Order: sequence, then C-alpha cells, then structure tokens
Amino acid sequence: MEYIGDTHQALQEEMDRQVGLEADLAEYTRRGIFSAEHYAEFAEQIDVNQCHLEYLAGSTGLEKLFSNLSRNIRSNWKTIQMFSLASRVHICNAAEYQMFYYISDHMFNQINNKTTYLYQQAEEIASDDNYTPVNVAERLTALLNESLKEFQSMSSEILKLIDKAHKVSPVYQRIQPLDRPTMGMMLCDYKTTNFSLRAGQQVIVMDNNMPTPSSSSDEIAAGSTQTESTTTTTTTSMGTQCVCMQRPISPSHQAMPGDRSVTDESTTYTDETECSTDETSHCSGTVTCSSTTCMQKEARMWKVRTPDCAMTMSVPSVAIWLCETDRQAIDHSFQLAEHFVEVWSNLLDSWLVGVINMFSRLFINLEDAEHIHVESQAVLNQLFEELDRAFPGHMTGQINQKFTEILTNLRQRISTEREDSTFSGEVQITTTEIATYRKVLRQFGVSNILFASPPYKCFKCSATLTNFSVVLIVYFDFLINSIWIL
Repeated sequence: MEYIGDTHQALQEEMDRQVGLEADLAEYTRRGIFSAEHYAEFAEQIDVNQCHLEYLAGSTGLEKLFSNLSRNIRSNWKTIQMFSLASRVHICNAAEYQMFYYISDHMFNQINNKTTYLYQQAEEIASDDNYTPVNVAERLTALLNESLKEFQSMSSEILKLIDKAHKVSPVYQRIQPLDRPTMGMMLCDYKTTNFSLRAGQQVIVMDNNMPTPSSSSDEIAAGSTQTESTTTTTTTSMGTQCVCMQRPISPSHQAMPGDRSVTDESTTYTDETECSTDETSHCSGTVTCSSTTCMQKEARMWKVRTPDCAMTMSVPSVAIWLCETDRQAIDHSFQLAEHFVEVWSNLLDSWLVGVINMFSRLFINLEDAEHIHVESQAVLNQLFEELDRAFPGHMTGQINQKFTEILTNLRQRISTEREDSTFSGEVQITTTEIATYRKVLRQFGVSNILFASPPYKCFKCSATLTNFSVVLIVYFDFLINSIWIL
C-alpha cells in the first residue's frame, strides 16, 4: 500500500508547484510580460487549482496518517516474526532437553529389566542340580552369547547418549538466576536508538533476572533473517511439560540384584515439586508446571555485554541463545554409563559362580569315579592348561588355590590310569564334552567387555569430561583371571 504515501506526496508537490506558479506569474506581470487581463485570468486559474488541492488535502491527510500507521504495523509485525523464529530455536532446544532425559530414563529401565532377567537365568542354572555339567556348559554358552549381543546394543546406545549430552542446551538456566556471566549468541538482529546487535554476534549474559521494564517507544527491533541454528528439531510424544523442568539423575525405584544403584547426594529425586512465585529464585530439584501456567517465567529482558566490554545493554531474552553445555546432562550420561558398567560387572560375577559350580560338579564326579576313560588325552590337556591360566592360584585367594589343587590331583590321576583296564564305575570323557567346556571359557573371555576411561574418575568429575573417551570392547583371553574377587 505504498501508493497511499505516494499520493499524498504528489499532492504536496502539486501544491508547492501552484505556489511557484503564482510567484512566477507575479514576476512576469511586474516585468511587463503579461498584461493585467492575462494576469487576472492566470491568477484565477491558480486559485481554482489551489482550492481543488486544498479540498483533496483533507483526504490525503487521512491517507498519510494511515500510511504511517501501516508502516509501524509492518515494522512491529516484522519484529514479531523475527522473535517467533527465535522462539522456534528455544522450543527445539526444550524438546531435545526433554527427549534426552526421556531416553536416559528408558535406558535405565531397560538395563534394570534386562539384567534382572539375566540374573534369574544365571541363578536358575547355578541352583538346579538336575543338569549335568555338559548341559550347564551349553546353557551358559547360550546365555553368554545372548547377553553379549544385548550388551553391545545397549553400550552403543549409551555412547550415543554421552555424545548427545554435550549438545543439550541448558534450558533450566534460562529461568534460574545465573551465578556467573554466561556466553550467549544473538539469534536475530536487534537495534535501538543507542545500540545495535547483529544476528550471530556473541554476547555475555550478565543478568537474566532483571525486572520487566516499561515499554519504550524508541526501541524498535530491526527485521532480519534469523541465523541458522545448529539445533535439530526433535519431535516427541511426551505429555505436556514445561520447558523449565529440571531433570536430574532419575534412577528407577526398583531394586537391582546385588543392590547396586547409582545415587548422587547432591541431586534431589522428587516426583513433583512446584515452585511458588516467591520461591522462583530458590527452588531446586525437579520443577513441574501447574495445569494452566508455569510458575516460573523467564524474564523478558536480559542484561548483556559485548565481549569487548564496550557496551552493556538490555536485550529481549527471546533473542539470545545460551551457548554453554549442560553440565547436569553430561554428568547424567556418565553416571548412567558408570551404573551400566557396575551392573555388567555384577552380572559377570554371578556367571563366574555358575562356571565354578559347573567345573566343581564335573571334578567331583571324576574324583568319585573308579576309573576315568579319556577319548583324547591331548584335548583334555588343553582344557587343563586353559583352566590353569583361568584360575591362577598364586595370584588369588583360597578358592582358586583349592581349585588349582583339585585340578592338579585330577591331572595326576588321569595320567596314571591304565587304559587297558575296565571297571564298572568307569566315567568317560568325550572330545565333544571337552569342546563344550572349552567353549564356555572362550565365550567368557569374549564377554569381558568393560567401559574404561583414562582416568576413571572422570565419571564423577564433569570438569574433565570434554576429553573423555570410552573404550567400548576390551578382549581378554580369559575373564576368569579376575576370579580373585570371589
């Protein structure tokens, strides 16, 4: 609708032209170029034109007023569009924040449920006396193979979660008073009569809890193209929750076998804690919303400063994106990984008990037999050598020492048995059975999968998390080298 302003401008120019013509007519008459009759005729025409222009001036005045209002409306609408685009970035950040903790809780429950099932399977194998050692070995091999696949899948998801934790924006910091200056970035252009900030410009947020100022007519946000955000839009089907919700470490309340659950004394675990308006600056723990509106509201204006400390100004909070990483999310992911390692270690310990019971039952049967018939002495010696390496008695406790003594006596007895003798109480050891026992040992060796990091303390120290690296799979020849823990 720019023609409205153009019409008024054209009318004003025409009125100025009529005034100029009147002056020229008077000058020409004075110089004798026009006669008095011509002067009267031309003056009458100029007066008629001026009357017509003055008649139109009332309409064009309204048009000018409408034009000015339209210009202001377009400017304000452009500002609204600019801030709405910036709000989309904050919405995406809040969605990623919620999705991160949703996936973390889901992963924690998945670990608990799966390990509970594996514990039950291991206890069933260890406590059932109806199975022969060969059957126990076959079941242990199948169980180890299944659990290894589950572990690889869950460990891969945890690694992705650790990587994602470094990209989560600290949403909760937007509604909590800052304890120190924080780096931010302008999502759009913003200018007033005193200063101007460009999209993508780095700023230092000094205060995010300023009182809401009265609206100022001289502050007009300049429309611009929003900078491209690195945040990825995430769609979630979760219930309606406030973006100001803090999500600390939230281990499930269900008990884990071995009673190993990750807790943090500095973190409050509550289901719902609503913060009143007076307690906005002092509340901690989980913050939820009422059914209608959020109790905690982000301040409209933030006090920011340029990195060169040249200017300090108030800027709408919606135009600023906090660039720092979320330390709570990083700690959350590493505590989940630490919990996963502890659970896996306990699970391996329970399987170790099953392996010891299996070989103990086998050796007891061999000791009670009148005669032992071995199908392949060389293959049996290989099993004994692997067991010697798996149970180093001189490095560990009494259990390994006793186990090694039993193994030594059994080897001496088998080596002195006469193969040409026949006994009614003879026990035969086939090559297939020996291969089954050796397969359990090898499978246990592959299952020795640990999370490791130099140093391990970085699980509890978020200050060193940036250089944290996870070695996913560590293959040992025999996990039972660590039997000393029993």
